[in-house]
Amino acid sequence: MATPSADAENQLVQGEGQPLLAPDQKWKAPSKESVDTEWDSTTYDITKLTTWAAFGMATGGAWDKVGLWRCFGLATSLSCSVAIVIVFIPRSSHVAPEKMQKLGTFLNVFVGLLLGFFLSSSMNRWYSCVNAFLEL
Repeated sequence: MATPSADAENQLVQGEGQPLLAPDQKWKAPSKESVDTEWDSTTYDITKLTTWAAFGMATGGAWDKVGLWRCFGLATSLSCSVAIVIVFIPRSSHVAPEKMQKLGTFLNVFVGLLLGFFLSSSMNRWYSCVNAFLEL
């Protein structure tokens, strides 16, 4: 096995001593405005979690997400609309309960099958990620 020359060792040491950022790319601390507008889950004050103020904390939680409220509003309006339609359909009490029970059973089995496929693909993805990590 050939030993590396002294010149190659010097190049390796010089390469390790090279800064990761160019001089014009110096790291700057984020401004106060950017910290206030963009909340990060790693920048919380842990002392507030042990007081009663923890129950009033809303920043960074799930409840300050606009998408959550939109989804909640749409789901509520859909369920109210379906309830109103069902109440005002004439002779809705004449629907055979056996057919509805068969439909419910079918939907339970179908959703269970879809969940099984999802869990199987998720586990396969996790297993391949772990194996790829262990091969590093």
